[in-house]
Amino acid sequence: MLRATISTKNSIDISKCKQMIAFLKRQSEGYRLKKSKIFIKDEIGRFLKQADDKQFLLTTVALITGIAGACRKEEL
Repeated sequence: MLRATISTKNSIDISKCKQMIAFLKRQSEGYRLKKSKIFIKDEIGRFLKQADDKQFLLTTVALITGIAGACRKEEL
């Protein structure tokens, strides 16, 4: 991803820079992707039934709109 970003933003092809590629590989050792937490159907239903409207009204509306309209988080 870094290679593609450098290529598109600066028009530099780093595939010829062997030392830089080796450095980037060493830096990325041990990196683990973070998985997003996903709500299951039961958790969503429990939240909609039990959530206090005074405190979570906006969140409830956003949740219903997101599910009904299949919105992405950026669109909300």
